Amino acid sequence: MKVKLKDFELVCNIGIHNWENDFPRKLIINIEMQTTNDLALVSQDISQTIDYETIYENIKIIAKSKKYKLIETLAHDILQMIFLQKNVNYAKVEIDKLNIFPEVRACGVSIEKFLNND
Repeated sequence: MKVKLKDFELVCNIGIHNWENDFPRKLIINIEMQTTNDLALVSQDISQTIDYETIYENIKIIAKSKKYKLIETLAHDILQMIFLQKNVNYAKVEIDKLNIFPEVRACGVSIEKFLNND
């Protein structure tokens, strides 16, 4: 079973240039997670699936926890947090940084991990 968090708009200061420190950018974050635990399909017990509210709240905390220069580093930290949750055996984190160049809607990264696969 897959659990998704789609088109999460997060505004934060992120970038390698000094001028970006005071210029918040909009990020779009998409998360796809997978669990082999299908018991929630019939039990309606949140502990038997992936709690996307916890993931959502933790992403906000992570984004504010330190000054990120690269969206790659932010994506990595989010991915590590996801695997601290129970029932996760796969996760993919995509982050798009909007309006970097006039002719480009977004620049982004995508990282994924399977359980026991660094």
